[in-house]
Amino acid sequence: MPQIAKIYILDIPYHVDIAYSYYIPQSLEDSITVGGIVEVPFGKGNRKMTGIVVDITDEECGEKIKPVSSVIGEGPILSGELIGLCRFVKDYTLCTFGDAVRAVVPSAALSKVITYYRIIPENERTSVVGFKAALDAVGERGRIVYSAASKKQKFTRQYLQTELEFDCTGIIAQMLKYGLCERCTEIKNSSSPKVRRMLSLSQKLQSEIGYEPSYFDEVLMRLRGSNQKKILEGVKEAGRIADFALFDDLGIKHTAGKNAVDSLENYGLVSVSEEEAYRNHFTLENAESDEPFCAPVLSEEQTAARDKIVSLYESHTPCAALLHGVTGSGKTNVIMASIDRVLEDGRGVIMLVPEIALTPQTVGIFLKRYGDNIAVIHSGLSGGERYDAWRRIKTGQANVVIGTRSAIFAPLHDIGMIIIDEEHEYTYKSDTNPKYHAHDIARYRCRDHNAVMLLSSATPSVSSYYKAKTGSYTLIELKERYGNATLPTVQIYDMRGETQRGNLSPIGSLLADRLHSDSESGNQSI
Repeated sequence: MPQIAKIYILDIPYHVDIAYSYYIPQSLEDSITVGGIVEVPFGKGNRKMTGIVVDITDEECGEKIKPVSSVIGEGPILSGELIGLCRFVKDYTLCTFGDAVRAVVPSAALSKVITYYRIIPENERTSVVGFKAALDAVGERGRIVYSAASKKQKFTRQYLQTELEFDCTGIIAQMLKYGLCERCTEIKNSSSPKVRRMLSLSQKLQSEIGYEPSYFDEVLMRLRGSNQKKILEGVKEAGRIADFALFDDLGIKHTAGKNAVDSLENYGLVSVSEEEAYRNHFTLENAESDEPFCAPVLSEEQTAARDKIVSLYESHTPCAALLHGVTGSGKTNVIMASIDRVLEDGRGVIMLVPEIALTPQTVGIFLKRYGDNIAVIHSGLSGGERYDAWRRIKTGQANVVIGTRSAIFAPLHDIGMIIIDEEHEYTYKSDTNPKYHAHDIARYRCRDHNAVMLLSSATPSVSSYYKAKTGSYTLIELKERYGNATLPTVQIYDMRGETQRGNLSPIGSLLADRLHSDSESGNQSI
């Protein structure tokens, strides 16, 4: 008895968005997995569509159940937890399952099935209906469509609609019926892993140099090209290096350098290998400051706050806390000290920050502390950079995720803590499908992982502060500025007297005097 796969189609309207049953052909039993992408026939026309397998069962296979056409990609892109998260987002925001998947998975990781048509040349037709009879059967408009489509190696219905003034849907169906064209599909990958070439001296050359050190100089003398000599010397000195980096260091143009490398490889002097390279702008090498990291000493109040957060984490039950601290009280130091405890257990951390706060300086602080164990996700990344960050998280190469609201969907396998910094910011609400609030997604994932949701703000939202005061969240307060720094004095000035004196400017006399005073003293004002 064949197994049944429950599959959500990615590109269908909300009113038909359910898990459809398809039977798994014997040839695909070993390659189909829960969370994987597949191609399936859908609808009366058996249009090829992309879907996500959400379950595999041993139900009885009915006569009308269609087979899975093929498997796309290698392995699952969604874990069981992320499939549950997509279902939650679908029910919670009233979006389609496909919209939820696209929020969780970067577009570059989703392959798409493209359907197109191809005119069958007269000498390749196998239909029992003759060529002329087939053209007569599709009528005058059919001949027009056939003529327009014959100009392209492959065509789509949308292309014909831009070329012609009448609907071609029914005519294409007739052309398929009489063997004038055929429907084809292809898998379009949005992105692929970046690969770079690495150069090293060949084993043969290394052994010859080992026997006779002067042999390398003899090889250089025999080479005619100056670029070949530069590259061979550079590889020997570096041991192993990426070819593009070597070209830059030696001042060789990439085209000339590539030709020189190909020649050296043909001579058996260098070995060329390929390795995957992650597109990651946020690395320790790119940090703005070269100063080594020095862990700050926590004050007594900060230590008490850290201990309270750690005790919540060590309870191994899902819970939430609000870290309410005045500006300059050192909330970030408390948060990082809490992250250290989570990482000791090998668990992951997601830290959300508003878009305005995700600066190189902010990321640099965490890079110095946690090195390349960090992955950064935000809207400014290219598709390839976002895809590579997602893959690093998925494969366990990064356990600390920093980003804007979309980072809440990061595919960490074992989340210990989710931190939402400046939790009052409106940017944690999505205004495009799916319309989610990052707080709600964080609560759901913390429940699944028995993790702590830590909200942090100097001016928390009314709802979060109410939950903290009523006991739904644990309230942790920092009332003193770090290092005994004093809070700035704030003066409230009544502007009603200004209007009575005829001053309609938004700048009152008190503020104007202070601005003039600062300017004359050489100070700055905001």
